[in-house]
Amino acid sequence: MARSRHSIEQKLSALRMMEEGTYTWKEIEEAHHVSENTLRVWKVKFDTGGIDALKESKTWKHYTKEQKIAAVRDYLDGFTKMEVLSKYHISSWSVLYRWIKKYTGHSELTEHRQRPDRGLLGHPESRDVLPA
Repeated sequence: MARSRHSIEQKLSALRMMEEGTYTWKEIEEAHHVSENTLRVWKVKFDTGGIDALKESKTWKHYTKEQKIAAVRDYLDGFTKMEVLSKYHISSWSVLYRWIKKYTGHSELTEHRQRPDRGLLGHPESRDVLPA
């Protein structure tokens, strides 16, 4: 789940500036306080998924083990990171990079990260309320 400090309006404004072609990358970066890489990611997301792809996600996106392996193999076979992010609708480079590290480090890629089920007793305040 991606958290962005940039509103959808800011992202669209940056994309419009890119589309107009009258601004340099540096001018757009400074106007929106983002890196060139972020601008490129926004562009790819918009080109592949429209405005909805630029919106902040409210849920975690789940990828199958097969999707993760295919994405990593494509990247290792020469696809650019932007091509892989676009093709597999991956939210960010850091997600793909984590998969690559696991794959090349011979760790197993799984369906999704398992979070420990701490249940009620896992919450610090509940320890004070429940009888021993």
